[in-house]
Amino acid sequence: MTSRTHTPEDIQKITEPWSPVSIGVDVTEEGAHVVGIYALDNDTSQIFYSKFYPAPQRKPLTDEEIWVLTSEYNDYDQHGEYFEAVFIGKPTSEQIQKHCHVTEQGAVHILNGGGRVKYEDQWYNLRKEKAAHGIKGEA
Repeated sequence: MTSRTHTPEDIQKITEPWSPVSIGVDVTEEGAHVVGIYALDNDTSQIFYSKFYPAPQRKPLTDEEIWVLTSEYNDYDQHGEYFEAVFIGKPTSEQIQKHCHVTEQGAVHILNGGGRVKYEDQWYNLRKEKAAHGIKGEA
């Protein structure tokens, strides 16, 4: 059996830049592994924490239709259309009524594309948009 002896200068060189607790993190596509290590002395340490955190799984993009709801205001300082909501698949009359606070007749108008009716001060537009997935490096 062999033993190691350290002079005070050696010990100072070893311990000076290090804290008694070290945290290690290894990040991969699958997730992150976190390890906590406590230095007991200059030659030994003890793992006091080790846990794997899986990366959240991304939901695949949908091939369904995407509908975007915007609003416009008849104000002096209006800046065009304002984003209101996005729907996967065409929204129902009930969804439009709830989101826009309109009557069933107003919801039918919005579901048909929307737009300004007569002299109203606020109106909604509903458009079907194409999903952007599947495009590789194209501008």
